[in-house]
Amino acid sequence: MPTERDRLIKPMTDADRALRKQWLEDQKLSPREPVDVPEWTRKNIFRRVYHGFFDGCCNIFKPILGPARTKTLRFYFPKVFVSYLVVCTLWYQAKYSPRVR
Repeated sequence: MPTERDRLIKPMTDADRALRKQWLEDQKLSPREPVDVPEWTRKNIFRRVYHGFFDGCCNIFKPILGPARTKTLRFYFPKVFVSYLVVCTLWYQAKYSPRVR
């Protein structure tokens, strides 16, 4: 049935019910899904370098923290690190650059 309206207006036959039941069963994911295939993930060279550095840093902590907390660390660590570098750069520029009047 192309739309929900068609499904609700027309009475469903036994064949339609069987097809609908099969369709609903097909929507359930197996325990191994979604499958993550790194070779299919396309990234440009800058993202690969950026991700490689932070993945390497976070993989050091994987045996200690476990996979769930390492994923959280991998999410927040680049943001905190880059923010820290920006703050340090701005502080350096404000402190050591001569004022122009």
